[in-house]
Amino acid sequence: MSISHTHVLSFAVLAACTLAPVAAVRAADAPEAAPSKAEDAAMKEELKYIGALVDANMPDLAEPVIDAAKKKWPQLGPKLKVLEIKGDLRLGKFADVQKVVDGMKDKKGGEYWALRLSMADAYYARSEMKECRKIYEEFFKTVQQPGADLLDFYVESGFKWAQICVNEKNFGEAVKMYAGLLAKIPETGATEERWCAVAMEDVSLLIRLAEEMKDPKKAKVRADYLAQATKIVNKLLWKNELIIVFGKAIAMKAHIEVLNGDMEKAQGLVNEYMPQLSQIHASLLEQDPDGRRGYVRMSPMPECRYLLAQMLWEGAQAEAKEKKPDEEKIKSMLLGARGKNGKRNGAAIEETKDGKRFEGTYLDGRRDGKFVEKDRNGQIVKRGHYERGKRFEDK
Repeated sequence: MSISHTHVLSFAVLAACTLAPVAAVRAADAPEAAPSKAEDAAMKEELKYIGALVDANMPDLAEPVIDAAKKKWPQLGPKLKVLEIKGDLRLGKFADVQKVVDGMKDKKGGEYWALRLSMADAYYARSEMKECRKIYEEFFKTVQQPGADLLDFYVESGFKWAQICVNEKNFGEAVKMYAGLLAKIPETGATEERWCAVAMEDVSLLIRLAEEMKDPKKAKVRADYLAQATKIVNKLLWKNELIIVFGKAIAMKAHIEVLNGDMEKAQGLVNEYMPQLSQIHASLLEQDPDGRRGYVRMSPMPECRYLLAQMLWEGAQAEAKEKKPDEEKIKSMLLGARGKNGKRNGAAIEETKDGKRFEGTYLDGRRDGKFVEKDRNGQIVKRGHYERGKRFEDK
């Protein structure tokens, strides 16, 4: 199995979720004659080109192209208006755009919300969360079922809103938003990769919430999170032509089995697919040796290594309870195996004198892959991943 550079790059763009909508707003006038297939394709290509100029911070170059498109295809007026506004926002002309929005008579229609969501997305890109949160909250409270004219905007902004909710620990709203997006994305005619990107974010969040939910009184909620995650992962497992998606789905499926208490099933999954998972990781590493492109972060291996650490911890605990425990076996499980070069490799668990515990993995003597840190009561206090010894904590 090998991964082409193009395949990885397209998925990298997807995973970053630059889900830029091209379709925008239909005019509220009388129905127009349907364009021919060739003309429709030409219009879509022109919108795509203009959108690329705007996204590349070249609104000055986009302006004459927009003017020409308006004359050639008057029916594209509302869509081109949105792209013009996005260009102004790229240049930081928020006050000018706000005047346009304030001057609109119909403050319930698709064009109004399309422009406001464009403003919110621009605020998001500038990390001005107070302003973008205000617009997102109002929109998702007002528009429960978006029409075709707003569907792409709903998905684009909905993903950003879900990420904001996660960062602000408003997990209930994030779970609700992701579920809505997964239902609506197919209606946009988007690619499978787009759906998969949102699905993996959703599953990661559901697994995280289930893992941190220790209160027995919330067992039903925890089980519901795992059931939701399982349903989505089972769909992802059918995407075996998208090898990175498939690899991540295997790791997530094993993680769910661990949380369900079925270590044997989780171990079997990881062992069965380890050759493919290792090859995916090696291919990503080959194309991103210094980690700057972010490809390695898409690898399923960090999660698998973390799961192996959990399984080894359980195994060490069980071995310690035997009448004649094998101390060397326990050490190997807890400290990780050492290669011929004497450096630690594999899953490892480290515990300080005050009971704080690190659960993660080593690669050639350096921490590498997913990790969690727990307090003396077993509660997770920090989580994240290491890349060749460099630590990245989740927010």
